[in-house]
Order: sequence, then C-alpha cells, then structure tokens
Amino acid sequence: MNESKVYIFHVNRLENISLKFNCIICSALVINTHMTYSVTVVDESDKPVSSASSYQIYSKGLLHRFASIFIIDADSGGYRLLLQKRGIGKAHGGLFSESVSAHVRADENYFEAAIRRLGEELGVYSRPVLKEICKIHVNACEPETEWRKNAFVTVYECFISEKDVMSQLIMNPAEVLNVYFLPLEKVVKFFSASPGFFVPCFRDTLHAYLDFMDKKLIS
Repeated sequence: MNESKVYIFHVNRLENISLKFNCIICSALVINTHMTYSVTVVDESDKPVSSASSYQIYSKGLLHRFASIFIIDADSGGYRLLLQKRGIGKAHGGLFSESVSAHVRADENYFEAAIRRLGEELGVYSRPVLKEICKIHVNACEPETEWRKNAFVTVYECFISEKDVMSQLIMNPAEVLNVYFLPLEKVVKFFSASPGFFVPCFRDTLHAYLDFMDKKLIS
C-alpha cells in the first residue's frame, strides 16, 4: 500500500570557510509518511526475473539493481566530490554516502534510475552527462538488524560545477540532510579514519571509483 508524503521544510545555506565546503541544511515537518515501490529483482546474469518492495529486497537479501553517482565539481581543477549525508528518517540515516544513489525500479534501467534520483534527491533536473564507470556486485549484511544488500551496482561519474549544483539545489528533506563538496583525497582520508560514519556499501563504490581513477590517470 502506498501512502503519500507531505513536507513543510525550510532551507538554510551555510558556508564553512575553514573546511572550504558548502552545506545545505533542511528541517522538515513530516505530515504523512512511507511510500513503497517495486524494485527490479534479477538473476545472477543481471536479467530481470521479478520485482519486490524495498523492504523485501533488504530483509530477504534479494539480488537487485542499484545505481550510484559520483558528482565531481567541474570547475575545481581537481577532483572535489559531492558527499551526501542521508536524511535521518532513512535506513542508515545521518551517515555519509555517494552523491546520489538509486534503486532501479521495475519500469526503468540503471541510467533512468540515476537521472530520476538526481532530481528527487537534489533537485537537479538539467539531465547532466553521466559516464558509466563500472558495474560491481555488492553483498553486505548487518547481522544485528538482518539487513542485507545484495545488488549489482552501476557506478556513474558526473561532472557538474559546484555553482550549477548549488544554484539548482532543492534537497528533498526526506532523503538528504545536507551535502558537502570535498576534495576526493579528503573523502578517502575521512572514510579510512571513520568508516562507521558511512553507509555500509560506500567502501565498495569508493574503491571501484578509485580503481577507475587510477586507470584513467595512467592511460
């Protein structure tokens, strides 16, 4: 059963000079919550076989499709990554994750899911260019909660200037607590020092992206 969500929210834009990142903070009053949708369930060759709710996906460890986007500041002259802090009401709320992440629904492919979530999470509807980096298989679990993520994850790279992102940014407070643009090397150091501050599968997608970076810099 689907229920609608209605939010009344206020957005504040802050800039932390010492750490050199911009931050958006949203506060929200949730009036009515919880919407379910069908996620594509696949076989070991990544062919769709059925669909299930997100709850079933994680409680039963069903193999499904997922998309992760690494947004890089196009004007930085280096690699500054948009790091997302997940909304408090979500699974793993308050933890850091990739710039955008998406379940692939039953009626869409990886790319369509990625584009949809850019709008749903950040309000970015300009359809920026997404470059597919790789596809990996992630199998992670939390025995204490019986949560298990068993997914094929397609990782995308997306170059957008921080200015353009911030000018378009309308965060969904149900999804995103705030965002930061940080140099990729700082993200790596942060994760290495405090992996518990990140969603469980960030290790896999970050390593996949770093592997791509090494190959791209060599070639």
